[in-house]
Amino acid sequence: MIEFCSPSNIEEGEIATLFRKSYQQLSKREGFEWEKFAKIFNQFDERVFSDEYVRRCTFISMVDGVPVGVGSFDPRGKPDYGDIGHNCIIPEYQGKGYGKQQIQEILNRIKKRGIKKARVSTGTDPFFSSARKMYEQCGFVQTRIFVSESYPYWEMIEYEIDLFS
Repeated sequence: MIEFCSPSNIEEGEIATLFRKSYQQLSKREGFEWEKFAKIFNQFDERVFSDEYVRRCTFISMVDGVPVGVGSFDPRGKPDYGDIGHNCIIPEYQGKGYGKQQIQEILNRIKKRGIKKARVSTGTDPFFSSARKMYEQCGFVQTRIFVSESYPYWEMIEYEIDLFS
């Protein structure tokens, strides 16, 4: 059974480790600048432990007391929308429904804040095909394709879901 806990239950650096494990396959790509990508994970980890607001909008997914993923969101677009932020499930726990449960937990937390819609973005690269499939299975609808300054390696797909329909 999956549980969702405060980041205070883990050590600083563990969030970045979960992301590195989840995205490790990308590090094997020729020409892919893994160091820049990993830097984003480290910066997010640091923000979770130094910024109370970010910490409150982040949780750790645990299975049998083991950290298996991270979920985060940004509610600052309230009441119109909330953005799903960094989220992942480590490879050995993927394909077991934990990602969907984690997304549902994020959506519940956004909805409790009275936010009407949630948005999420993921890459068009084949690496992200399971994430795209999961978002669509959770009811998200594709709204646009764009290039992000943060992730210039590939195009991004933005999805949206109405939380009160």
